[in-house]
Formats: sequence, structure tokens, C-alpha cells
Amino acid sequence: MRHSKPYSVLFILAITIVFGFLLALAATALKPAQDFNAAVNVKRNILVAVGLLERGADVALEEIDRIYNESMQSFAVDPQGRIVDGVRGADLDLEDELDKPGDQQRYPVFVVATDGQAEAYALPVYGKGLWSTLYGYLALEPDLNTVRGITFYDHGETPGLGAEITEPWFQENFVGKQIFDDLGNLRAITVVKGKVVDRVSRAEERRFYVDGISGASITSRGVTNLLADKLGIYEPYIRRVRGQQAAL
Repeated sequence: MRHSKPYSVLFILAITIVFGFLLALAATALKPAQDFNAAVNVKRNILVAVGLLERGADVALEEIDRIYNESMQSFAVDPQGRIVDGVRGADLDLEDELDKPGDQQRYPVFVVATDGQAEAYALPVYGKGLWSTLYGYLALEPDLNTVRGITFYDHGETPGLGAEITEPWFQENFVGKQIFDDLGNLRAITVVKGKVVDRVSRAEERRFYVDGISGASITSRGVTNLLADKLGIYEPYIRRVRGQQAAL
């Protein structure tokens, strides 16, 4: 049985509306779960960076959320490195904050603390790679100089090349490196092309460098740049705390 053209158009339109409504309904219903999963993924990376969760461990999302809530504290600092009263770092997004006028910016800081003593700090870091923006966390020891860990949780780099930034071999290169030299200058950390032992002759200088990723020089340079940039943003706070430690 043949249908008229108007009938066919109306039929297709009705099907489109119905399925569009069902898709929108499904997306709305799933959004809370999707938001929870995304938030827990960030928490997982913070916990891995500070050493409270084993890298690659198969842990339920609810358990990750519990460990984070019991172990981590967060607060915000201003561009001068002063803690901002009443602001939780977990409620801030560094990328959004850096889009604001300078005097309105607030930077999130995450801390593992026991009996009021900091055991590790985690700072959000992000910056451009080859194809995408790289997002991660850098964790520092209580001295705010020695790297405890680093993670990258979101990027769009090339699999097998730039995407190696998420691999344990690359991230573990950062553990034990330092961000200040003996004169107190902020050095951040440089990702070299090739092996550090082949590129940096002085052994004492190797604490500021990590091995690069073969075939991913632009992504490696992006990691170097994002660390230097974001540590520069947090430098006033880091120096303020280090100064207080030295005064004790």
C-alpha cells in the first residue's frame, strides 16, 4: 500500500521526535552517574599521584570516593599564595579560574594531612600537547620540592606516542625529582629528548630532568611547558609554605 508524500514526511517527523525525546530522557537520566564517574576519575588520579592508591589498581568507584573523602583536604590560594578562607579547592577548576581577572583568581590545592601535618600536596596541571590539552595532577612531598608522583587523566594524544604520558614507566620517571635548585630557583622539570643519562652530563643536574617519549617530542615539550607554567602560578604559595617551614 502506497502512502502519500505528506504522510511519509509526518511519519518520519514523528519517529524523529519520539526517538529524540527518548535519547534526551536517557541522557538526562544517565547524567548524574556520568558526572559521578568523571568526578571519581579525577579523585582516583589525585590519590594515585599522592601515593594513596596503587597505579592501575582495580578499585570500585565507591571505594575510591570513600578513600578520597577520608584522606584528602582541599583549599584555595590567591595569586599571592595566601589561603582563601571559606573556599574549597575541590569546588574550583583551575582552567576556569585562569580565565578570570588576576585579582579574582583562586587556585585549588589538595593535601593529605595527619594530625594537622601535611604529608603530600597535589596541584592540578594542564597544558597543550600535540593534538589536545593534557590534564593531570602533580604531587609533592611535604618539603614542597620533591616530586611524589604525577598522573595524566585526560588527553587526546596519539596512541603509542604522545599517549604514553599515561603509562607507568613515564609517570614513575618523575618520582624523586626536584623543582628547586640549591640556590632556591624554581626549575620545574624538563622532559628531554631521549634518555636523561645521555643528554645531561652532570649527575647533580639530572634531578630536574626525565626521560622523553620516543617519537613524541611535541607532547614531551608540552609536559615540560605545562609543569613550568602551573608551578609558576603556585610558586608564591609554595615559597610561602617553604619559608614557614624554614622558620620552624
